[in-house]
Amino acid sequence: MNKANAILINANDRTITKVVVETIEDITRLIGCDLFACVSIDESETIYVDDEGLLKNPKVGFKHTAYDAPLAGNGLILGTTRMGDSTDTKQSIHDVYMDTDFLRFG
Repeated sequence: MNKANAILINANDRTITKVVVETIEDITRLIGCDLFACVSIDESETIYVDDEGLLKNPKVGFKHTAYDAPLAGNGLILGTTRMGDSTDTKQSIHDVYMDTDFLRFG
């Protein structure tokens, strides 16, 4: 993975910030998981989330307008090439803020 600009959706703090990722370990550290899943929000953007998030009795999460189901925990938006490689996101913080609703579970 090359260095890439990403956007972190922090459901705990209810914040949306720009971050830089260089490794898979950066992704898991930022979203707070051991195993992540990829949720495509369009042909060139992906949200990385905790694959086991719903199994952990989550307290917080978020809903993105481009995906029908709620997502548990934090999310990380990265761009995606046609070959499936991660790259800089084209999303702005403003766009992500407008497309995201923070959730509380239970």
